[in-house]
Amino acid sequence: MSPRTGGADVLDWTSTTEALADEGVVVDTRDSSDRATRLVRKGRLWFFEDNSMYMYYTPTAWRPATT
Repeated sequence: MSPRTGGADVLDWTSTTEALADEGVVVDTRDSSDRATRLVRKGRLWFFEDNSMYMYYTPTAWRPATT
């Protein structure tokens, strides 16, 4: 993934075109505007970690959730 805004952690992210996060695992995601959101993948859908709602887009990148 090429860096959009730079930053030290840009290499920690995996592009969703390269690989998807495991199903049911909470991960940090980024969208096309580089906004970070913690989501969980179920099939082709990405939900908020409390499963209250799914996102209407596929994130551009993900990484294991940080504390």
